[in-house]
Amino acid sequence: MARNEEGEVAGFAGAMDGRLEMLFIAPACRGRGWGRALLEHAVDALSACKVDVNEYNPEALAFYRRMGFEVRGRSARDGAGGPFPLLHLERRPC
Repeated sequence: MARNEEGEVAGFAGAMDGRLEMLFIAPACRGRGWGRALLEHAVDALSACKVDVNEYNPEALAFYRRMGFEVRGRSARDGAGGPFPLLHLERRPC
């Protein structure tokens, strides 16, 4: 979890088994480096070098690409079977 200067939660990340499962940044805190800091911590401390991104979320895809992730595959449905295509990204080396 990251907190801003006022002590409020700016964002949080969660990882499991080498995969980034979630990364959320409060809209008011975007563009300040919080996402980068949380992602780098997840990669360095938790070896989270894989992440799935909704294909219809170009902002998230652009962020992960800037952070060195590359698309390695695609699924037509999300993990719950919904009609939301996922792009499977990976960062190498990890």
